[in-house]
Amino acid sequence: TLSYQGDYAKAFEFYLQTKKIFEVTLGENHPSFAWLLTALGSLFRLQGEYGKALESLMKSKDIQTQVVGESHPDYGWTLHEISRVYYDQNKFDEAYEYNTKSLQIFSSSGLSKTHIDYKSAIELDTLLLTKH
Repeated sequence: TLSYQGDYAKAFEFYLQTKKIFEVTLGENHPSFAWLLTALGSLFRLQGEYGKALESLMKSKDIQTQVVGESHPDYGWTLHEISRVYYDQNKFDEAYEYNTKSLQIFSSSGLSKTHIDYKSAIELDTLLLTKH
């Protein structure tokens, strides 16, 4: 929530400390570590550091593929965050592709359409339909 309050420096510091702890206690091949990488990717995106955002998000995606599978809502969230990076870079085809996959995962996993991640993906889909 710090990142959404605009306190990026404090959020980044917190995430990096947490990353070090997770690396030691959980290892890099753990769902919580992947979740943290997605959160870091989101923070990088909010700061306009798209290369770092994609690096973190793609690493999270690879871990999630192995540890939770490609039908898990967390995997869908990561895909949605990737789509937001592409959207912010005006790469609408790539954004559409990743967001569509995230919507399919959210729908098939039974996630409520009122869930914040699902709602965010639907909102982005609406924007992308005008750009795609």
